[in-house]
Amino acid sequence: MFVWLGIALGIDGIDGTFARRLQVAKLLPRWSGDVLDLVVDILNYVFVPAYALAASGLLPKPAAIPLGLLIVVTGALYFADRMMKTSDYYFRGFPALWNVAAFYLFILKPEPWVGAAAIIALAALTGALSFKHAKPGLIRDLIMERTDPVLFGYSYDYVGDLSETVALMWPKSSPLPPRAKRVAGREGRRPRCAQAAATYGATLAAPEEIHAQHVDVFVPAALGAVLNDATIPGLRCRVVCGGANNQLAEARHDAALAVRGIVFVPDYLANAGGVIDFHQETIDDQPDAVLASVARIGDITRGVLRCAAATGATPLSVADGIVRARIIRRA
Repeated sequence: MFVWLGIALGIDGIDGTFARRLQVAKLLPRWSGDVLDLVVDILNYVFVPAYALAASGLLPKPAAIPLGLLIVVTGALYFADRMMKTSDYYFRGFPALWNVAAFYLFILKPEPWVGAAAIIALAALTGALSFKHAKPGLIRDLIMERTDPVLFGYSYDYVGDLSETVALMWPKSSPLPPRAKRVAGREGRRPRCAQAAATYGATLAAPEEIHAQHVDVFVPAALGAVLNDATIPGLRCRVVCGGANNQLAEARHDAALAVRGIVFVPDYLANAGGVIDFHQETIDDQPDAVLASVARIGDITRGVLRCAAATGATPLSVADGIVRARIIRRA
């Protein structure tokens, strides 16, 4: 039994990697890998160990079945708990790894009342403790401290697996940074900002002041709705062009930018490369073919901007018109 449970545990550690590599979510969008993973987990980590312990003779006979039910009930409630993980993605409480508990009980063979007490104690700890370990977020922060964050982002998108990307990019001779012993938060971004300022001659600005800097191009790259009634009057740029989705808080802000003489490149044009890449993978996944398709973004964007300048319309209204016309043709 434990050989099979060990194999299941090993598969559970790598199934997500293979699913992402094979693009299962894209090929089979109807089925949820997350839900299937929970079903397999509760079977291997809860039901099988509960039955094995109840039938093993390691527990007091009158309490064997009730203790097995206790494992099943607390395990089911744990996997159904929406707060199973903390905000920084650590497991909260005993993470229902009853296969591990069963393994040690079978190996140690304690007195029946000791085994019963251990099961009751572990069941009581469900949701009461936090188990911290190296989560993907921590590993991502560490590699971004030691390499170019932009290069890491592109590499991660291409490779598709965090551990493989880190293994390929980790500097062989670089000493472990002092900050590697704690999770990088707001403080962790400051050294990288200072490094960028020193390397590229950049000027640092507080997040709430970035939009008001005197620049040629303002690049919303993460958050949506950054172009609104509060920020647009303070913009000191000639062009807004960034990868963030839904940059306009409201549709009318497109005209508000035009009134100020600021050229707005519609967000779905500026960040179309990702969608094109995903679509191209279903046609021809060769890098040259993908790059050729992505290169058309520039020509299309120039056409939209020229049409807007010639007609007095905003770039977004021109782009929306092209989209609607194509949808109608294909309908």
